[in-house]
Amino acid sequence: MTEYDLTQSTYGDGPGPYGSWPAAHRVDYIGDEIAAPVSAWSFRKWKAAATVCCRVRRDSDNAETDIGFKGGLVDRAAVQAFLDADEATAAYVVTLYDQVGANDLTQATAGNQPEFKPDGGANGLPGCEFTGTQYLSVAALAQSQPFEIGAVCKFGSSAAGRRLLSKDNATHYTLAIDALASNDWLRMYAGASLYVTTNVDGQLGCVSAQFDGANGVLRWNGAESAAGNVNPNAMQSVRLGNAEGSGGSPLLGELHEAALWGALLSGADRTAYEADAQSFWRV
Repeated sequence: MTEYDLTQSTYGDGPGPYGSWPAAHRVDYIGDEIAAPVSAWSFRKWKAAATVCCRVRRDSDNAETDIGFKGGLVDRAAVQAFLDADEATAAYVVTLYDQVGANDLTQATAGNQPEFKPDGGANGLPGCEFTGTQYLSVAALAQSQPFEIGAVCKFGSSAAGRRLLSKDNATHYTLAIDALASNDWLRMYAGASLYVTTNVDGQLGCVSAQFDGANGVLRWNGAESAAGNVNPNAMQSVRLGNAEGSGGSPLLGELHEAALWGALLSGADRTAYEADAQSFWRV
């Protein structure tokens, strides 16, 4: 049976705003401190007003339940109790709720649901794992440029590209963030590509992508790593995990959070988000 670590009561064991404070002492949330996004999906509590994190399914009888927060994180004790009630061995994410808007990421097909991971691998914090066919999506989320995306994820090792975000127009993807197969570089694409010429294979990191036509910017862990033209394609929907249609290969790795802003963040807000995300998720 999968054992869920229910003993962790701190946000981290190193320096930073939440480094050694007990979870119960957390009173500020990044979503209340910076410009509001259109949508925010996370396994931590993004705003003080948020009450529900995700909906999970257990493998024993396919029963589902909503999971809230405890101490600023998804309530791992509630997941464990749900599993124990039917001697289940694993939980899968059916819905990752939008903590800001109404654009919940969902997956109705059991075989395509990412597995909930209570300790998220090396960083010891919760997320969900994609191993090939899994994805979460919202069918309609139109957003014209400029807009900005922030995410914390881990790109697993693969001989193929790993698509964190994609939207396909039946012939090729129109918008994407991925790690390439050829050299493990991070890329953003909206008709043209920008690359971070750093190997992200197996790395947990914070991605910031500013989709702004000829003025696109891609950042990895708080550094402006690439700037230039990404073309002006608009966002039509959001799909995290397995690539849609003909464009690219699925994500093999972990997702902890993602957010979409309908405009570019100010420099101060971007810095605040990146610093908070890296500290919180132990990047």
